[in-house]
Amino acid sequence: MRLLQGRKARLQVIRIGRRSFTLGNAAWYRSAGLPAAAARERAGKWFQVPAAAVFAELLDKQLLVGRGLVPTGAARVSGTGTLRGRPVTLFRDADENGTIAVRSSGVPYPVNVDYDAKDSGIIWFAEWGARTTITAPERFTPLP
Repeated sequence: MRLLQGRKARLQVIRIGRRSFTLGNAAWYRSAGLPAAAARERAGKWFQVPAAAVFAELLDKQLLVGRGLVPTGAARVSGTGTLRGRPVTLFRDADENGTIAVRSSGVPYPVNVDYDAKDSGIIWFAEWGARTTITAPERFTPLP
């Protein structure tokens, strides 16, 4: 799963069982509050994060779709479009906090969530239902 904080900060997260690994760029670590020097030092390196880290719920598809993508009010169709070559229907919640794009053909999986608030970011979804083999990074640093 790739997460995006703001428009420049990026974080990639891999979960294998109870183990999670993260790879961020300097902008991500700066947005998380690290000083510039520490952010540059961590950028581009994999870290194994504790099982209880905040990513655990985010990487659980059932929890993410069941709770994380629930609108704050009545959702309405705000348009249609194409994302990554696939037709989508766009929905906005009553509070106008963001837009979720849902596949218009086939199984209606979420494709993208784009939050409007400054630095809130975008979440992309891909390969729903595809069989994949996920392996841990060859080199990583365990975090306490």
